[in-house]
Amino acid sequence: MVDTDRHLEEILGRPEYLSGIVVFLHAADVEIPRNVISSLGVGSTTIPKLDLAWLEILLTRCLYEDSVSFPEIDPLLRSLRHDLFQMGAIERRKVVLRAPSIQARLLTTSRAKLHSIEEIVRIESKSMKDELRCVVLTDFIRKGDLPGSVSSPAEFEDIGAVPIFETLRRSNTPNLRLAVLCGSLVIVPESAIRLIINTAEEIGIKRDGLSCRPMVHDPSYSILEMKGVHRQAAVRLITSVFEQGGITVLVGTKSLLGEGWDAPAINTLVLGTCVGSYVSSNQMRGRSIRIDPKSPTKTANVWHLVCVEPEVQEPGADYLSVTRRFSAFVGVSAASKTIESGIERLGLGCPPFTQESIAELNAKTVHQALDRQGLRRNWNEALALGPTRQMTDGLRAAAENLPRGFVLRNTIAALLVEAGTLFASVFFGLTRVLGRARSEQDPFTLFAVITGIAAAVSLPSAIAAFWRLLRHGTPERSMRQIGMVILETLTFEGSIAGRSDYQIHSEKNPDGSVYCWITGGTGRDQAIFIRALREVLRPIENPRYLLAQNRLFSFFRENYFTVPEIFSRKKEFAEAFAKSWRSRVGPVQLIYTRSPEGRRMLLRARINSLSSAFQKTPERMSCWK
Repeated sequence: MVDTDRHLEEILGRPEYLSGIVVFLHAADVEIPRNVISSLGVGSTTIPKLDLAWLEILLTRCLYEDSVSFPEIDPLLRSLRHDLFQMGAIERRKVVLRAPSIQARLLTTSRAKLHSIEEIVRIESKSMKDELRCVVLTDFIRKGDLPGSVSSPAEFEDIGAVPIFETLRRSNTPNLRLAVLCGSLVIVPESAIRLIINTAEEIGIKRDGLSCRPMVHDPSYSILEMKGVHRQAAVRLITSVFEQGGITVLVGTKSLLGEGWDAPAINTLVLGTCVGSYVSSNQMRGRSIRIDPKSPTKTANVWHLVCVEPEVQEPGADYLSVTRRFSAFVGVSAASKTIESGIERLGLGCPPFTQESIAELNAKTVHQALDRQGLRRNWNEALALGPTRQMTDGLRAAAENLPRGFVLRNTIAALLVEAGTLFASVFFGLTRVLGRARSEQDPFTLFAVITGIAAAVSLPSAIAAFWRLLRHGTPERSMRQIGMVILETLTFEGSIAGRSDYQIHSEKNPDGSVYCWITGGTGRDQAIFIRALREVLRPIENPRYLLAQNRLFSFFRENYFTVPEIFSRKKEFAEAFAKSWRSRVGPVQLIYTRSPEGRRMLLRARINSLSSAFQKTPERMSCWK
């Protein structure tokens, strides 16, 4: 901290460590050396608040990776390591404060979700009555939790198919016809037995292939067993009974019902699972949003269960899992009539959440869920607003990630300085030359001629500055120019075909961020474009080539941008990218970072990029346009 120049290599090896120290000292009201603030490229007012994420970085480095640097406080570090270990906050020599494994398991399998499922089913059953077709998906069966007698206690340690079934069975919700469909367990209501037998005969299952055994603790439900070759037909049989209304709430596991299962009649889906991956989540969600030919006006509610820790900035692993899940889910935004992906569209606000705010959000969600006609209306209105009326995959980036400010400060300023210098040189040069010569011309006429000649000479630079201003006057314009650079180079490189129907679009979002996407071409073309754009705008890591925009004056910072990996495979592609950048964005120098000089430039670039640790990284999202 005292002499950052001496430890430059160490700082650049883990730049977030210096950032973590600065954040911590700022929170502790300790004066930070001015050279450190300068290195980070931030002001004291832009340093973020200390949170668990920064503490994880700082403590991991201090307690393990850099502990030899603090021999004088070794006893304190040992004590701190012991305390964190006892708390379960150390995993594989890494401090984990936001979502330790123990806490993650507690949140994702919390018994509180059982009460939420009970409340959701009660609400939907009251609203939909006999039209309800609800599926509750979970991760595990937990067959051992089945009660052995009527007097068995109703206490469950974890969420699962059996705990959900027992919770709903004991809720005494009116008109509830409840069933369980898992690989090793099928439970059906006694009221549906006759329909099950009739349906089995219709699909070719013989009567002697079925066995119904009443449950010990509740004879109104039976365990259904299918013998011999008919065992594989259990899913088809129960699904048919479910669609006919003999079952209104079906509890199952994601492994059986999550993939390949089809029941268009579903109008309510409760995801009691901790799966956050794109493929599995979208497959489960797809069960409910399919068109039902028997119900053209069908709408479906998808309920996501989240258990959060209140009053903390990092609400837990369950919230992070659902956040990842929503990065692939599109829907109508709560704030505007737009269709987009991301959890922000729900209008939940940002953590920390309080008990009161959680209750308000739940009440708001219930109100929206009950207004199924409003849901249909919102979708139709949002679909009508799209100018191109198609889903687009694009990149959302904060305005500060763009080179617009640098272009305005440096490129345009340089052109204006050049224009001013040319004007002054020509004006005073002609004045001096013509002033010595005898002329019968009127002085005012002579002045006008000299001014006109000087203006004509300096006009190209002034026009260029004005043209740059038009291109980069707003963040969305600047984003579009970068997109054009990438498109031109991708066409030159050959990853996408040179077609005339490609178009780069960019729009400013209400939160100030900019969304950029490309139309025309295939999904593969769009994915390649987005990946390259994201590499340009994200923090600098270890690229093969860099673009360096030199500063005009010493008080303006340099700017560096990564040359996307797809262009770094060959020098000619990197040069083509730099050439297009100079044409559309501004003067740059192409730097090969694997040379000694290039390595030094990379170190400088990473120093200038340290402030990006305090910025939101660009993220991919889908949006209806």
